[in-house]
Amino acid sequence: MDLSTKLGVARKTIIKQAAATSLDVRPKSVDAILAREAIWTIEDKTALFGAIRKALKPVGQVMLSDVVLAGDAPGPAVAAWAAKEPQKGYLVPITAVRAAIEQLGLQVSIVEDVTAEFRSAAIAAFANLAERMASGAISERMCPWAICEGELWSARLALLDSGEAKMVRLYARLPAVKELT
Repeated sequence: MDLSTKLGVARKTIIKQAAATSLDVRPKSVDAILAREAIWTIEDKTALFGAIRKALKPVGQVMLSDVVLAGDAPGPAVAAWAAKEPQKGYLVPITAVRAAIEQLGLQVSIVEDVTAEFRSAAIAAFANLAERMASGAISERMCPWAICEGELWSARLALLDSGEAKMVRLYARLPAVKELT
C-alpha cells in the first residue's frame, strides 16, 4: 500500500518516499520535498540540491531538518561522534546549506535552531522506551537493541551538547513568477 493511500489522502495528493541520492522524478513535478535528518549523510550536497531544484514545480517548497556544523570546521566532538556513528557523516555549516539552496534560486525564509527541542524529544522517547520495557510492554529480546540505540543516541546528543553541531530547520521555496500581460 502506498503512503498516500495509507494516510487516506490518495485522492488529494501523492506522497512518495525517495532515496536522497536518487530522486527519480520528472522535472518540475514535485510540490514539496521534506528531508528529515538525512542531508548529513550525503557527501555531494551540490548534486542533491540540484536534483531537488530540478524536481520542484514553480513555487515548490523544501522543508528540511538536519544536523549541521555550528562553526566552519569540525572539531574533536565531531570526530568522537563520527567514530560511533554507523553511517559516514558529511556535516557542513548551515551557511553552506543555505548558500547552496539560494544559489539554485530558492528563497530561504526560515532557518531555525531546534537543537533544544530535538534533544528533549530524543530524551523523552528513550524515557518512554525505558518505561515500556520496565512494564513488560516491550519484550526483553529488545534489550540488546535498546542498549545499542541508547549508545548511538548518547553519542549524537553529546555532539549537540558540545556546541560543535546543532539541529536546524530550514524552509525554502521557489519564488512565484509573474507573467507579463
